[in-house]
Formats: sequence, structure tokens, C-alpha cells
Amino acid sequence: MRDRNSTSLRSDNILVNHGLAPARFSDVQLGDCGDVFVVGQKASPLQDGHVIGAAIFRSPEAMLNLCWRAPTDIWSFGASGNKWHIFKPNDVPFESDEYPLQVLIEQVSIFRPVPMNYGGIADIERLGLLTTVMILINEHILRKPFHLSTDKELSVEDKTFIGKIMKLDPRDRPAVR
Repeated sequence: MRDRNSTSLRSDNILVNHGLAPARFSDVQLGDCGDVFVVGQKASPLQDGHVIGAAIFRSPEAMLNLCWRAPTDIWSFGASGNKWHIFKPNDVPFESDEYPLQVLIEQVSIFRPVPMNYGGIADIERLGLLTTVMILINEHILRKPFHLSTDKELSVEDKTFIGKIMKLDPRDRPAVR
């Protein structure tokens, strides 16, 4: 899948065999790759993307309708690795036109801040939206830093791993090998 992007990466499509300590998983496979396609290597990050997958699993760059690649799959993997749907807005129904924006607000409030160099992949309009999101989060004290989260089912190792892959800037996420 290194040269392809998937639009259906979510927990239902990640198949694992549990291993013995210290390796939690002995084998990991992806299933349901019907929406996989090749993205041109020379595509500009400012090129418009298209709507993909469920909003709660969608990466910030996909939420902003930017051109996306393998780092979006890394984000989706991290977002699908929890059963509590960390980005699901509490007070906005799924059918609402505001739902994707509320998911973006949740993403930024948990894995903030938006890096200063995001201008390298986002145009003025999208940077303006991100600035508005950051102002809204600060004014309404909506910050929910992931590293401060507590969950009995989330081990320290899991929390560290998720913190490494859930970066708002796709250029900061680990590469697919």
C-alpha cells in the first residue's frame, strides 16, 4: 500500500493477530481496499482533494479538502485505534453541515497547536479557517490535550504511540514503509 492511498482505513478494516509480550501484535493486515487508488507523486499539496471516509476518521488535511497521501492513512489508523471515537462532537448531529467543522475543532483542540509552517501546504483561506478554529478553542477554553487524557484501557505505551502518529501536520507523521 506504500504507493497507494486508502479511503476506507478504519477499525473495521484493520485485522490483527495478538502476539505475546513485548509484541502486542504478531501480524497486522488491511482489508476492504476497494477504495484504494494511486496518487500522482508530483501532485501539489495545495491541489484540492475530495471528501473521503467518515469525518471522525478523516485527517486534518482531508478535512480541509487538501491533496492527501499516505500520512492521511496514518492519521486514520490512529483515529480508528480507539473505540471511544475521540473526535466525535457531542452536541452536533452527524447529519448537520457543521459536523465536519466540529470534528476539525475536536482534532485541533486535542492535538494542537497547528504548526506555524502549515502555510507550506494550506492556502490563505484554509489558514484563515485554522486561525479561526484556534481562536475559538482559546476563547471557549476547549483545549483537551491528548497527553493529559486518562483512560483505564489506554496504556502508557499506547498513549505514547498515538501521540507520535497523530500530528496535525502530515509532514510530521511517520512514513509508511
